[in-house]
Amino acid sequence: FISKFSSDLTTLSASTFIGTSGTEEVRALVLDSSNALYVGIYQSSGSGLETTASVLQTASGAGYIAKLSSNLQTLNIGTYFGGTGTGTEILRLVLDSSNIVYVAGIAGSVFTTTSGAYDTSFNGGTYDGFVSKITANLQTLSESTYIGGSADDFVHALGLSADQDNVYIGGYTEDSTTDYPTTVGAYDTTHNGGEDGFITILGAIAGGGGQDGGGGAPVPEFSTFMYIATLLWCGYFMFKKFNSQTV
Repeated sequence: FISKFSSDLTTLSASTFIGTSGTEEVRALVLDSSNALYVGIYQSSGSGLETTASVLQTASGAGYIAKLSSNLQTLNIGTYFGGTGTGTEILRLVLDSSNIVYVAGIAGSVFTTTSGAYDTSFNGGTYDGFVSKITANLQTLSESTYIGGSADDFVHALGLSADQDNVYIGGYTEDSTTDYPTTVGAYDTTHNGGEDGFITILGAIAGGGGQDGGGGAPVPEFSTFMYIATLLWCGYFMFKKFNSQTV
């Protein structure tokens, strides 16, 4: 479901279901510059949600993105996302100033990446993290990459730098083999055991202006482990402690 309240939370302005007879979970949402709503959905059955004309993917899968009118009355755009596998889970959506859509979450071995991306191959375990960039009309996958090591990796946080040239992700890894990618000089390049948090900055994402997307593939500029015993995130101030290091 999706619900819209007044700013003082006293009035339910609009509220709608979105789904099928199976299981759907709204995992992420963000408003664009005209107050239309982009919604990221996980669907366990991987089928039956409405798709619209000329979108990125009409074939069923576990990931789904919808664009709804601000009054929640109209599905403007609906597309499946990430390929036809059942392991794709959208956990975060962010828009840039041109309403280009950035998506992050977790994916299994069947997931759509783009040529020249940082990591086009599944690394192992059940899940890798992923970061993708889609045009505002949800028709074109501009860039898409896995990120992770040989065990399970989860991306739970996503943000853009002020100049929109870098993508920040945060999450945690169960990767006891310690091969989640880190960069030289980062705060903590050693896996500390158990489930470690991580912060990674992907740079060199270009072409954010037009509907046709394009531009270079994401390249990790910074990446560090952070040992967080309770899996709570430390906060944004840690980003400012890195020295500039490029892989």
